[in-house]
Amino acid sequence: MNVRTALFAVIAVAGLCAPAMAADDEAAKLKLAEELIELSQAKQMSKQIVAQMAPMQMQVIRATRPDTTLTDEELETVLDKTSEIMIEEMAPAIDALIDKMAPVYAEVYTLEELQGVVAFYNSPVGASFLSKQSNLVDASMAVSAQWAQETMPGVMARAQPRIKEMVEKYKAQQ
Repeated sequence: MNVRTALFAVIAVAGLCAPAMAADDEAAKLKLAEELIELSQAKQMSKQIVAQMAPMQMQVIRATRPDTTLTDEELETVLDKTSEIMIEEMAPAIDALIDKMAPVYAEVYTLEELQGVVAFYNSPVGASFLSKQSNLVDASMAVSAQWAQETMPGVMARAQPRIKEMVEKYKAQQ
């Protein structure tokens, strides 16, 4: 066998093996992505955020005081129950969404990146980092809520005249 024939044979075999190796890499990336999502507690964190946001949304409804024949006490009870229902109904939807994220992670990150992040989360520092995520979410939500209470009235006061002007211009063009 001459050198040219041997080289052709090596290239042909490599060409046939490449798709199988790529498929193995993709399968490994998907498995690591799933592990990363599990380690990062994405489902639990998302549910925690929803649980904290639902009451805030109910506060907005309370503040606007929808036209109703309910007393203040009855409205409070209805809004509290509504918040509980929303949290309960969102749980399976969050699970389904997070389950759909593994292929996205596998597409965005390389095999080496996924291996590195999973190794980090499995390390003592990574485990400590993850164990503090719940506290971080709680504190971040509190800061965000305070920020919104301080900032949004001014933002809305400045935005409303601009929005009104835009609407008037739009109507004038019709």
